[in-house]
Amino acid sequence: LFMPENTTDDHDRLSNPDSLAHLIVIKHPTPNPQNEHIIEFTRDERILRKQLIEGLREIASPHTYPRALDLFSGNGSVAEFLAEEGWSDITGMDQYTPTKILVPGAKWIHWHLSMLALCIHNHYELPADVEKLRSAFDLVMMVQTESHDYYIREQLADFFLKPKGVVFPDYRGMSPELIATGKWKPTARALFYEKQF
Repeated sequence: LFMPENTTDDHDRLSNPDSLAHLIVIKHPTPNPQNEHIIEFTRDERILRKQLIEGLREIASPHTYPRALDLFSGNGSVAEFLAEEGWSDITGMDQYTPTKILVPGAKWIHWHLSMLALCIHNHYELPADVEKLRSAFDLVMMVQTESHDYYIREQLADFFLKPKGVVFPDYRGMSPELIATGKWKPTARALFYEKQF
């Protein structure tokens, strides 16, 4: 896992819960600079219907996996898709605010997710409002994560998912090395994985 090296000052700053809250929790998020999002491309029949709609309908439902999290949610296109499929307990998480509300009533949390992954990796103490969402979700969707490597996605999925929860870690799936650890079990549908412990 590549993570930037930290100086002693960085370690002291990151170990302080108040500083972490400043770095992870974005108190004054700005509007998303992108008007078009990756999910708009993946909504075509060839990709979205095959890998998301059919896959999700086969392995999960709002009754079996009620609490859903859309990580790197952009404008909320995945949250919108989940709402259309019957989910009502949906949280979108991104560092930016959406430019338009696609799912009225969905919860929005603005965190710097790469910083969270760094802090998890280095075992830094997390602020209480971050820690309370550890193992809080049944379903985690990470459709729009092209700029994030396997290990950052695994750190975040592991943090947010309950044991036996299901994750879609984007169209690249989990790496063979991560599957070999035994923590992530491929489901009956490609690119969906169940957290084992």
